Amino acid sequence: MQLTETIDTKLIKDILTNPRLFAVSNGIDIIPKNYEVDKHWDYLLIHNHKHNMGLISLKQFTPLVIETHIHLLPEFWGKENISLDAAKLGLQWIRDNTKFRQTFTYVPLVCENVHVFLKELEYKPCGIIENGCVFNGMYMNLILYTYDLKRESNE
Repeated sequence: MQLTETIDTKLIKDILTNPRLFAVSNGIDIIPKNYEVDKHWDYLLIHNHKHNMGLISLKQFTPLVIETHIHLLPEFWGKENISLDAAKLGLQWIRDNTKFRQTFTYVPLVCENVHVFLKELEYKPCGIIENGCVFNGMYMNLILYTYDLKRESNE
């Protein structure tokens, strides 16, 4: 498995608007007709020698913190620790290619499998945004998570 930076908006859009992935990621089944790739994000393509497997999206939050999300295509869900391996590669990529000290992400309260996944990666819950999103037509709390990239203080 590899990660490669990509700016190919067609490829990014094709992955992010996969109907099953879009529904799970956004809590709605209908992809807006005018959907556009957000150019404020950077994207790492998750792939192997045969397949594009998904994306990791990255966006600076502060000079020390980067927001990250993983978008794995459904055909790779629950197979051979692909999600875990891709996320670990993504964290290593951030360490190797940036100066960020922490990553953060957020997850709707109802997404129990993602909470388990983040715990396996050693993300730490750090807060709640009450009614922070609409998921499956209902207001839902968002759980905030951070991950310490464990940099030395002089880096």
